[in-house]
Amino acid sequence: MGRRLFSVEADCEPRLFGWQALPQAIRAVILCEGEIDCMSYHQYGLSVLSVPFGGDCGAKQQWIEYEFHNLDRFTEIWLSMDNNEVGQQAALEIARRLGEYRCRLVKLPHKDINECLQAGMTQQEIVHYLETASYFDPEELCTARDFYQSTLDAFYGREEYLFKTPWESLNRHFSYRESELTLLNGVNGHGKSEILGHILCEAMCRK
Repeated sequence: MGRRLFSVEADCEPRLFGWQALPQAIRAVILCEGEIDCMSYHQYGLSVLSVPFGGDCGAKQQWIEYEFHNLDRFTEIWLSMDNNEVGQQAALEIARRLGEYRCRLVKLPHKDINECLQAGMTQQEIVHYLETASYFDPEELCTARDFYQSTLDAFYGREEYLFKTPWESLNRHFSYRESELTLLNGVNGHGKSEILGHILCEAMCRK
């Protein structure tokens, strides 16, 4: 197959492809890269529009200036660009300009949705990738899902600790773990320093 050639009229407004097939009542849409991908998503029965000039940043995303208010009605926008560096850069810029709070980044197992279609993936599989698409949250912001396995490990997995106390009766419910602070409190003369001395000796023995 030779290289595909597309021509664009001079000074025409860049527009999203696929409005003619989009139901008016929907409030969630997929933005993909290219007319072929748009038709592939449509073949799966999903609501989709395509950006006009593919991935990358800057002038490639000029369409946003003309389509911004047309996208106001969508509360959720799935960005399904090509699974390469250029496509991911485009997704980041589009999300920043349309509002990261309503955008999600779709990462398919193939380069694009058309390759997924050719590979025989089902609608159910594609919907799963949409449902698990990531939000454009700050890197330091974690979801409960991020701690799921570590929580299971804490309750049912191998016990992780730096050292325990010298007293077995206390060790059933207590141990010294990394990044935790333990306060030893009591009135004068009750033996806080002596207890601390025993604990320090236990710590030195374990290390």
